[in-house]
Amino acid sequence: MSTFKGVKALIAAGAGLVSGAAGVCAQELTVLAHPSIQASVMGTTGTGGDALADWRAKNGVKINWVTADIGPLHDRLMREANLSSTAIDVGLILDSYATQAALSKFEPLDTCLKGLDLSDIPQTFLDQVTQDGKLKALPIRHATTALHYNAALLAEKGIQQAPASFEDLVKTAKALSERGAGRYGLSIDGTNAGGTFNVLMAYGATLTDAKGQVTADAEALTRAFQALADLYAAGALPSNFTAMGIDQITQGIWQGRIAMSVQPFNRYLTYNDKSKTDYAGQIKVAAFPAVEGQKPPFVARTTVWSAAIPVGSKNKERACALLRQLVEPETVVRMTLNGNGPVRTNAYDDPRVKEAVPYADAEKQAVLGAKFVISPFDGIGKAQDLYLENMQAAALGRKTAAQAARDTLDGIAAARK
Repeated sequence: MSTFKGVKALIAAGAGLVSGAAGVCAQELTVLAHPSIQASVMGTTGTGGDALADWRAKNGVKINWVTADIGPLHDRLMREANLSSTAIDVGLILDSYATQAALSKFEPLDTCLKGLDLSDIPQTFLDQVTQDGKLKALPIRHATTALHYNAALLAEKGIQQAPASFEDLVKTAKALSERGAGRYGLSIDGTNAGGTFNVLMAYGATLTDAKGQVTADAEALTRAFQALADLYAAGALPSNFTAMGIDQITQGIWQGRIAMSVQPFNRYLTYNDKSKTDYAGQIKVAAFPAVEGQKPPFVARTTVWSAAIPVGSKNKERACALLRQLVEPETVVRMTLNGNGPVRTNAYDDPRVKEAVPYADAEKQAVLGAKFVISPFDGIGKAQDLYLENMQAAALGRKTAAQAARDTLDGIAAARK
C-alpha cells in the first residue's frame, strides 16, 4: 500500500497540499540540497524570480533549506535516510551517489507522481534512479558537458565554425596550440574522473553498462586514452593538464591562452563575463562531437540531481506535493532562467528560455543524447580513482593506452566484488 494516502486528493487539487484550514499557519518542509539548486529555485541568481513563491503562498508552505557541498550533503542525506524518522522531508541526490543501497532508503514515487506527463524527461535520467521498476527519485537538474570555443582565436587560423567531428576537434586543437608561448588549443579538467569522459564517449566507450556491469570494450577505451596521449604529446593540452582544474581553465579562457574547453553548457555565462575578458561575446558553445561514423553524432556526459523522499520523512504527502510542483513546466522554465539545467527538454522551446539562453538549441540536442559513463555501485569511488590514475598515466605516457585501459577495467571489476 502506498504511503501517499492522500495522493488522490492531492492530484485533484492540482498538487496543492491536503490540509484542513488553509492559511491558518504555515506548514514546513525541510529540504537538503546543494546551494546551486536552492539558488535556482529561490531566484537569487538569474531572471526567473522565486519559482515557488506562488505555490508556497497558495498552500501555506514554508521551506527550510539545508545546504551543503556535494560530499557533506550526501553524508548527511544518507545518515538521515537510515533513520526511522528524519526531519529531512526532501533530499537531493547526485547520480553517482544513487547506488542501489542508497535508493532503497527512499520512497517509491510512482503513486506520488501519478497523472504527470514526464515524457520529455530523458529516459536515461529516470533509469538512473529507478530500482526494481520503481522510480525512487525525480530528476530536477542536469549539468551536461559541451565544447566551448573562442571564435576569435579560431578565426585567426581561418576556422569559421565549431569542429563537426572529434577528428576535426583534434586537428583544430593542434593548429591553435603554441606550447612555447603558453597557448593551448584544448583544455579538459584532468583533476577529476569525469573531466575526460566526453573523450571516452566520442569513441563510444563506457566504463560500465546501465546496470553497473563492467564493459568488455577495452578497444574503445584504448582509443580514447590514445587520443588524450596524442593531444598531450602534441602540446594541444596544457602541460599541467592533470593538475589543472576549473578555476585555472577559466582564467586561461578569459586570457585567450586556451582556445577550447570541455565544461558544462552553463559555463558560457562565466566565460563571456565582460568584466573578466576581452573576448566576451566571442566564446561560443556547441555540442561535443563524436568520432566520424559514431552514433549519435554528438555525445554528452551528464550529471543529474534528483529529489527523493526519505522513508523516514514525517511529511510525505507535503513532500510529494513539492516534487510535483518542481516539475511543473512553468516552474522548470523559471528555474532554467535562474541557471538550472532543465531536465524537461520542452523547456528549451519556451520563448523566454530561447531569448535568455543563447545555447538552448545546442544544449537540448546534447541532453537528448546524454549518457552516464559509469553507473553507481557501492565501490564507485574506488573505481573512479582507478580510472583517474590510469587516464593520467596514459595521457602523460607513463603507460601505454592499451595497458591503462586494461588496468582500468580490471580494477573496476575488482572494486565491484
